[in-house]
Amino acid sequence: MDCSFHGRRRSGLKESRALGERDLGVVQALVECHSGASYGEEPRAFQWQGIRNEVEQILIRWRNPMQRVFVIRNQLGERFRLTYDELEDEWTIEPC
Repeated sequence: MDCSFHGRRRSGLKESRALGERDLGVVQALVECHSGASYGEEPRAFQWQGIRNEVEQILIRWRNPMQRVFVIRNQLGERFRLTYDELEDEWTIEPC
């Protein structure tokens, strides 16, 4: 199942905060992901500075006790870390 995610998924479509844009502070974000047995199994696309970026390749992925972390490469070859915090039900995005 593919899904789009704005904010907290339990309460429907809302705005999400993306952290990591150092000069811009907290901004709106959109993460589109593939979800199978659980939510947020694999990001497919995301918004960064108002531009939609497609995930071309997942370079590294790991799971912390309450997080899913992905280091990805977008269509321009830029690298980002996308982290889904299961406790907060929120994505953060930062360049790396």
